[in-house]
Amino acid sequence: MPAMEALPHRTLHRAQDDKGIVEVIEDGVTRTLYFGTRAKQSCMLLDNPQVLVLSYTQAMTAALLFQPAPRKVLLLGLGGGSLACFLHHHFPDCQILAVEQRATVVETAREFFALPSDARLRIHTDSALDYLARPDRETFDLILVDLFSATGMDGELEEAAFFARCRERLAPGGVLSVNLWASRPNVCRQHIKRLKQACDGQVLELPLGDCGNLIALGLTQAFPVKRLNTLKTAAGALFQRFGIDYPGYLDRLRRRNRFRLRFLLG
Repeated sequence: MPAMEALPHRTLHRAQDDKGIVEVIEDGVTRTLYFGTRAKQSCMLLDNPQVLVLSYTQAMTAALLFQPAPRKVLLLGLGGGSLACFLHHHFPDCQILAVEQRATVVETAREFFALPSDARLRIHTDSALDYLARPDRETFDLILVDLFSATGMDGELEEAAFFARCRERLAPGGVLSVNLWASRPNVCRQHIKRLKQACDGQVLELPLGDCGNLIALGLTQAFPVKRLNTLKTAAGALFQRFGIDYPGYLDRLRRRNRFRLRFLLG
């Protein structure tokens, strides 16, 4: 994750719970959430809160290449609510459920990060695993997993059943987008292995060149070769709509996963 820049800044908020420190720092242009280390957990433009500032949050929305019109989205991990604000703003017919274990983080997002407060955004304070084990079996078009602590990926991702439970909650045609920390390659490979097992091998890796993150996309269905041109068109349309480099993501996906794509898309 990107480090804190050496810009003039002031601390707006500092709290502590049993998981550690929660800080909000502002530099006049952005407002940023930290968990007591130099790693940015969320970042918001003060004059445009729905814009995704951090490159890994932008890349997580590469799932829109495969599911461009989500009606129900599950966010596992809230942070400052960047993804929630983006989806809420751009998809007015979309229902969003965010699951965040730390009540302190939820309170901070509501107070300092322009988190929407209408009925389209529900927030459930619980661990991701406990939520996924609930008997209601609600399903989603997109599941975005961004579970990080102050020191790296949250321990919930280590649980053997985690990705299988996520896969069970995907609706037909749904996509699972997972933010992983490639700076810990052995751990990252284990997560990818479990994700492939849960998604019958239908996993694409999207590396990010400017930080230590890697986005993994778990698909619920294969895509035939004839849809590749459609994805190119869709990537251009998404770029025009959101100003995010979806054509670049598609190119990176093709290069990183070219042999796997022959299987998935052939």
